[in-house]
Amino acid sequence: MNFRFIIVLAWFLTFGCVSPYQMFDAELKARHHMAVAESKQDSSHIVDAIKEYTLIYEKYGDTSYLKPAVWKLALLNIHPHNPDINYKSAHNWLQIYSNLHLSSGEKEIALILALSIQQTHLIQNEKEKLVSHIKQQKNKIAILTAKLEQAKSNTSETKNKLNACEAQLKILKKNFATLNNKLQKLKEIDVQMHKIRKKNSVPPLKSN
Repeated sequence: MNFRFIIVLAWFLTFGCVSPYQMFDAELKARHHMAVAESKQDSSHIVDAIKEYTLIYEKYGDTSYLKPAVWKLALLNIHPHNPDINYKSAHNWLQIYSNLHLSSGEKEIALILALSIQQTHLIQNEKEKLVSHIKQQKNKIAILTAKLEQAKSNTSETKNKLNACEAQLKILKKNFATLNNKLQKLKEIDVQMHKIRKKNSVPPLKSN
């Protein structure tokens, strides 16, 4: 009996502890990458921080650092210091986060952030369209202004053409002013949305 007990004990020590050891090793490595990511984030190296958090998601999904890493990925993709803000990527990470084991409070916060991202993305798209339209209007104004200057130097036979150019220029300037006002209003809305998100946001989850 003692011999059998020794064999069983030896087998358990040899094979039974492999999985707990691997899990412990994974936790240590994930904690290291989490510390590196947080350091990068604190120094505003957002792109590098995103790489570290992504590595935790890809390689250490069974550790306790998965949930805070995915949450950080959702936030950092729309971080003001991110040189390549990506609302779609932030939304995708938020969906991944929402599918994790969350408390009711965490689910509510994730929903609020998702709505905020969606609204901000819509405003951003509208701003980009207005900026493009304004650019087109500026080009048209420049062309008409050049024609107007050319018409002024011509003989009186070009008077009708000059009047037509002046009328078009007046209309374009009016349209430009209207579009510019819309752009300013959207910028104000964007600033207010940012303040609301900052006010309502909950501090990122702390890693264990």
